[in-house]
Amino acid sequence: CDYSTNVVYSYKTGETKPTGQPLSDVLYYTLENGVKIIVRPSGTEPKIKIYVLASAPDAQGLSEMADGFLNTMKDKLESF
Repeated sequence: CDYSTNVVYSYKTGETKPTGQPLSDVLYYTLENGVKIIVRPSGTEPKIKIYVLASAPDAQGLSEMADGFLNTMKDKLESF
């Protein structure tokens, strides 16, 4: 979802529809595995905030998922 343009876009089908929410500087991604990623600017500081919403059957699985996500993000950021 791109709340700044009021558009929900499906990468799988190419379909678009309105978010039905007020306009704001927020990007909201739902991945195929159910993980949700929310990206928005800070309201008080010059930085971007990223929220990751995930679930797993147990704490160990969630920890492994978080480690994998952080390592992927580090690799992507280091390539800039």
